[in-house]
Amino acid sequence: MKLTKQQIQYIDSYLSISGISYLDLRMELLDHFVLATEDEMINANVDFEEALKMVALSFGNKISSKYVLDKKEWKWKIEENKQTNEGFQKLIKEKRKQIHWSQQRELFKIALSFLIKTPKNIIAFGIIFCLYFATTTLDFATIKLLLLFSVAIPQIAQFFFHFKKYKKMISGENVLSVMALPSLFLYMFSVVDEILFENQWLLLTYWLFALVLNISGLITISNIRKRLVSQYKLLTT
Repeated sequence: MKLTKQQIQYIDSYLSISGISYLDLRMELLDHFVLATEDEMINANVDFEEALKMVALSFGNKISSKYVLDKKEWKWKIEENKQTNEGFQKLIKEKRKQIHWSQQRELFKIALSFLIKTPKNIIAFGIIFCLYFATTTLDFATIKLLLLFSVAIPQIAQFFFHFKKYKKMISGENVLSVMALPSLFLYMFSVVDEILFENQWLLLTYWLFALVLNISGLITISNIRKRLVSQYKLLTT
């Protein structure tokens, strides 16, 4: 039994109210909930709301009762039953891992495309030429400053994009996981800089990979945003 669009929107609202505020995680959980709810409606022969309740409780959530004092009868009565959401935490962790590794695969695919696909490989060759020119004509201090500055810009940009554009869509943890590998080139530079400047081609390789992976990270984040916007428009319109 397929859920209607209104029912899917209801589940989306339910997940949002349950504390799943970031759109990237919510869209991942939404697919899981839709399929599980459809299965419960068929297998348990129950209506939509009961099936959704069964699915939510199957993750370890519980029903908690809120008691209030009835001053007319002077006894405690159950005012309402509320569902806790602690059971979602395990599922969220699993989904975060899935999201992380899917993002890493996308990052590597984009980085690889700079070397094998036109027109990105043209950009890569242009970067190589500029870096080679810089390492053969500029002094040590200037090269070091340029390397740090060029690698730091994408890292600064990802914070700007997240807090200005993506904050409600992509969780900060997921944004940081996308840029974790590219950021290593910035943090490791102070450790390996002496080795790099002893070998021009090693320096070029390090600088090229640092730039390509950082640029690929920003493209990955942008692609994630576009997909989420597209998916959510289909859901809400």
